[in-house]
Amino acid sequence: MVDVDLKTFIKLYNEDKAFNPGKPPRIFLRKNSSFTSLKYKSSDFIYKAIVKNDELNDSKVALLNFGNNIVRL
Repeated sequence: MVDVDLKTFIKLYNEDKAFNPGKPPRIFLRKNSSFTSLKYKSSDFIYKAIVKNDELNDSKVALLNFGNNIVRL
């Protein structure tokens, strides 16, 4: 598993989405009162980003790129 920051996570996700049109990977989201973790499996690695919830709220526009591919755990 590769830990990355949110900006890198979004970039890598969009690259995978472009590489596999019509079949973007699903993102698994887990949230507690302080942090949110986002995880998805590419063809090579599992990528994970852990973000403070207040920082995640500041990035809501960027998260719209994920569309309906988020699975909440």
